[in-house]
Amino acid sequence: MIIENLELSSSLHIEDSSGRKMCETCNRPEKVCWCPSLPNPRIAIMGRVVVLQHPAEEKRNLKTIPMLKLGLQHGMCTIIRGKKFNSNRFHENGISLDPKSTVLLYPGRDSKNIYEAAVELDRPYTIILIDGTWAQANAIYNISPVLHYLTKVTLKIDGFSEYVIRTQPSASCLSSVETAAIALSVLENDDSIKTKLLAPLRTLCDFQLNHGAVVHDNKVTSISEGKFRRKVGRRTEKFLRKLGVEKPPL
Repeated sequence: MIIENLELSSSLHIEDSSGRKMCETCNRPEKVCWCPSLPNPRIAIMGRVVVLQHPAEEKRNLKTIPMLKLGLQHGMCTIIRGKKFNSNRFHENGISLDPKSTVLLYPGRDSKNIYEAAVELDRPYTIILIDGTWAQANAIYNISPVLHYLTKVTLKIDGFSEYVIRTQPSASCLSSVETAAIALSVLENDDSIKTKLLAPLRTLCDFQLNHGAVVHDNKVTSISEGKFRRKVGRRTEKFLRKLGVEKPPL
C-alpha cells in the first residue's frame, strides 16, 4: 500500500544539489513555484477523489495531480499508486466502492454523461480517476476487474486542454487536474471550483512558456497535418482509426 500524502507547508524552501532554492510543497524551483496560485482556503467538497496513479506518472516533472491534492481540503483526495487494483487496495485505504455513490471517470460506449451522473449520484460521493497516459490508464482498467462494476462517467468538453506545454493524444483529452476540476464543478454545481483548481496549472504553463517552452498541438492534429516527426506506433494508428483520422502519406 502506497499513499501519497502532500501537505501544504508554510512556503518553506530547501536547496537542491545545484544550489537552487526549491519549494517543499510543489518540489519545484522557487522561481517557478505555483503554490501562490493554490486555492486559499482549500476547497471543501461533498465527497472525495481517489486517484489511481500509474507509477511512471509520479516521476514526471510537470505532473498535475499535486495541484488537485493541495487544492482540496485535507482528506478529500487520496492517491494510490500501482498498475493493478483489487477490492483489498480500496479497503486498506478506507474507500467504499458503493455503486450508488461511486463513479469512474473513464470514457466508453457505456459511459454516462457527467450531468446525468450528478443527478443520480448519492452523497457523499467518490470519484475514481486513473492518472497516467491513455495506454497506461487503459491497461490499469483492463487488468483491474473491480473497476468494471463501477458506473463509468465521461465529460462534456468545450474547447481544448489548458495544459498546452504537454502533448495530449487528441483535442478531447485533458490533464488529470482538468478532468477532476470539471467533474467536481458539475457534481458540486459550482463553476468556481474549476477556476480555482486550474489556477496553478495556468501559472505553471505561463512559467514554462516564458522560459522557452512552446505550445504543443495534440497528437491527432499533429499527425493529420503531417507535423508529427516520430514514427506512429500501432496503438496510435488504432486510436486514429477509431477517430476516423487518416494518417498522411510519408
